[in-house]
Amino acid sequence: MTEINDKKPEKKPDKKGRKGWLIGVVAFLLLAVGAIVYLIIDMDTQRRAMEEYERMQQLAAAVTPVPTQAPTPTPAPEPEETESTPTPTPTPKRAMVEVPEKDIDWDALHEKNKDIYAWIYVPDTRVDYPILQHETDDTFYLNHNVDGSPGYPGCVYTEKLWNTKDFDDPNTVLYSHNLRSGEMFSTLHYFEDEEFFEGDHYIFIYREDKEPLAYQIFGAYETNSIHLLANGDMHNVYQYEQYLQNLYYAGSRIAHYRYDIQLDTDDYIITLSTCTNGAGKDRRWLVQGVLLNPPMPQSDLPDIDL
Repeated sequence: MTEINDKKPEKKPDKKGRKGWLIGVVAFLLLAVGAIVYLIIDMDTQRRAMEEYERMQQLAAAVTPVPTQAPTPTPAPEPEETESTPTPTPTPKRAMVEVPEKDIDWDALHEKNKDIYAWIYVPDTRVDYPILQHETDDTFYLNHNVDGSPGYPGCVYTEKLWNTKDFDDPNTVLYSHNLRSGEMFSTLHYFEDEEFFEGDHYIFIYREDKEPLAYQIFGAYETNSIHLLANGDMHNVYQYEQYLQNLYYAGSRIAHYRYDIQLDTDDYIITLSTCTNGAGKDRRWLVQGVLLNPPMPQSDLPDIDL
């Protein structure tokens, strides 16, 4: 009688499966180590870049304090009584404001980077940086530091295609990052607070061998991410007039304006542009100021009261 063996043959260990599992673990560990190394290098790059900015800020130390009172507009002169037909009284322009003095070592800044051409200072924020403009690549300083190294925090910069270095365009746009560290343009988000915004705030621009420029902040708002200067010709009086009218209707969740500061088409404005706080990549946070002093050469745009 034949004996039946009911035992099932034992399965041999799946060497291929075990080998695949080990390869997956090793790959994961390599990716994790690579990510950690990248993070360390990135953090070190940011640290060295910020240390460089701190050294540069010592080359542009403030000498005089920031003005604490709002300028009082100078009233228009009373027209003289004559027998001839009286001429219309011009609209009084905004008064000049005292500019905090900075002792800037331009030669030392140029040794660090030849693309540095001005300096921006916004009191009551941490914005106190050189302004750069690359000769050939308008987006270079979006992802490069002042020493030319790639990565964050980047720089404060303007675009050569759209703005001169003389701030003589109707609207000069400066760009920089919004960072968790609070550097670059991050503290422009202070102006999201309505009570903070309602104070008198200024943007000061310092230039080599030229008088500094003083702008009074009149608007801070969230808007879409269109390129402001590519979207319309601000050297065209009618398009600039339309832009000045429309900027008071941003239609955003956060928008603050100084309605007591009237704008017209012979005004020069400055726009500081950065990312929003959590509103997505298709939105931008803008802080804008209008030039108080010194008077620029007369604009080539006619004066149209808005």
